[in-house]
Amino acid sequence: MEIHVKETTIIRPAHETPKHCLKISELDLLVPSIHVLGVYFYRRPNNSSDFFEAGLLKEALSKVLVPYYPMAGRVGRAENRKFIDINCNGEGGLSMEAETTCVIDDLGDFESTISREY
Repeated sequence: MEIHVKETTIIRPAHETPKHCLKISELDLLVPSIHVLGVYFYRRPNNSSDFFEAGLLKEALSKVLVPYYPMAGRVGRAENRKFIDINCNGEGGLSMEAETTCVIDDLGDFESTISREY
């Protein structure tokens, strides 16, 4: 499968956001980071030329980063601090637009492999 990256951009908040550091809670420091992995694929509806509009998605992300402005910041240690902070600096997040000639059926079965036994 060949994937062509069309554009890589940084999506910043649509409006100015507060600039400050948020201290990570002590509980967050004790619990290991957990990343939930998920990829969603959708079949294009028949005769739908505007099924996926990258510009519309980028605009929506830019708008949602205003009320959720810490997501547009950076995680790290501020100088002379031993704890991790969220630097709410409005730098934004990475967006990549890519295309391929393959279709969903080429990718196989997407049945979950996560155990549902509790």
